[in-house]
Amino acid sequence: YDEVRKVNPFTGEFISSFPTNENSNPFGITWDGQYLWVGTPNGNLYGYDLDGTPVGSFSSPVSYPALTWDGEYFLVAPFSDYDPTFYKIDYAGNIIETFTSSIGDWISQMVWVPGHHGGNLWTVHETMGHVRRFDLDSDFGDFGFAHEVSSFYIDVNSTRYAITHDGSDLWIADWNGPYYRVDDGI
Repeated sequence: YDEVRKVNPFTGEFISSFPTNENSNPFGITWDGQYLWVGTPNGNLYGYDLDGTPVGSFSSPVSYPALTWDGEYFLVAPFSDYDPTFYKIDYAGNIIETFTSSIGDWISQMVWVPGHHGGNLWTVHETMGHVRRFDLDSDFGDFGFAHEVSSFYIDVNSTRYAITHDGSDLWIADWNGPYYRVDDGI
């Protein structure tokens, strides 16, 4: 579907939706505090207000972008690349910084959680079941993975499609509809 849907995670009840850019095949989604940004397979990012009105667009350096907002910039990485390169980009798609993962794994989607020790990046892989938290070493101006501090698994027979954080816990969406609420351990 070329639309964004709002759904109650506890009941699965459909609340509302709005269409995205025609034939965009939405991939990757994040909230910047004002607008919802949706990625596409070709790497374009489209912004929408909550009524679905377009507010802008730009291109990211990757196709099929895993996408999150760190409070100042977008973080994007290519979906399902082994040890992907992450890009910190601004609203024009300009690359601010890059870093390459050394986790020895793939990621599908990611979310930034600002309240944990200055901010942590959580990643999920769609078929491997890995959900991981990483500290970014910003104390020394080095934008890279400092260390992995958590790794756990959900049902390996399901396919994880998205990850988000509600201020207390992680939420992981399964491709077939179930939502997993996971204590972030912090």
